Amino acid sequence: MTDTLLVTGGSGFVLSHLVRQWLDSVPRSRAVVVDAAPMDAAARDWFGGVEDRLTFVQGSVADPAVWKALPSDAITHIVHGSAVTSISRLLDDGFSAAVPALETNLMGPVHALAFAAQCPKLKRMVHVSTGSVYGVDGPVPEDDPMPEEGFIDPDGYYGISKFAGEQLAVQSARQLGLPVVAVRLSSVFGPMDRETPARAVAMAPAILMRRALAGERVKVTDLGGAGDYIHAGDVALAIRALFDAPKLNHAVYNVANGARYTMGELVNLVAASVPGFEAEIAAESDADIVIDPARTGGRWNAYDVSRMRADTGWTPFPLKDTLRDYRDWLLAGI
Repeated sequence: MTDTLLVTGGSGFVLSHLVRQWLDSVPRSRAVVVDAAPMDAAARDWFGGVEDRLTFVQGSVADPAVWKALPSDAITHIVHGSAVTSISRLLDDGFSAAVPALETNLMGPVHALAFAAQCPKLKRMVHVSTGSVYGVDGPVPEDDPMPEEGFIDPDGYYGISKFAGEQLAVQSARQLGLPVVAVRLSSVFGPMDRETPARAVAMAPAILMRRALAGERVKVTDLGGAGDYIHAGDVALAIRALFDAPKLNHAVYNVANGARYTMGELVNLVAASVPGFEAEIAAESDADIVIDPARTGGRWNAYDVSRMRADTGWTPFPLKDTLRDYRDWLLAGI
């Protein structure tokens, strides 16, 4: 039987890695990608060589017609990742301006779960959530990493909407018996990170590496702060590990590096890949990255990834290695 993966948001940043890995590693497999934006040049290049097994559907996951057109009888695996991250900037034009984004984040999971219930060959579904569901008052680095249980306190519309979708997925597993679990991602970086209609967020490793390759210093307000950073390729490997695990003992899994790095440590790691790179302290008005050194607890801490390790055997690659991979991808595009 040919396995077919459905990925919403699969031509964007993080999940494009999953689609590519899936098509490269699963013989005779196919993938269906649903995305609101047309496939751009970066995505077409990324999927070069496997496009004959990839079906792209442009449309909103909040639109029932999009779901009705998908081949429910062929789908064996689903990853629902479509989301709008940059809701806060939309609110500058009033709450009504954010409604389409909230429809994507809230109704997208509803339609995805309803579709999953109609897939007779479905083996597993993964709902992609975020560490933004956590508050800032959880464990601090001197104590324990952030666990999946407790400390839920999203402080923005993005985190709130993502937590709602996550809970819909968890309840669907409990009440309907759907084979679905949720993953909460820490801060993700890596190849294919670019501004799109749904994403306008630049993670610290992206800013640092781009400045380094441009031969420029980075301006930061402080060398403390920072958090837990994971390469998008590691996220894809984690989701595939969840697909392959014979038994999953939890409804929600952290997917993260599992270690916390300060801004100073990140700068040093980037400098190890791009010799001569340095940071300078600057005022907030002139800084490339604004750091709050008091943000060390809760979602700014390391994330506990022991569930993933125990249930799937997955473990992320060292950050120094994944930063080099990101460097090489950026260099290839310069």
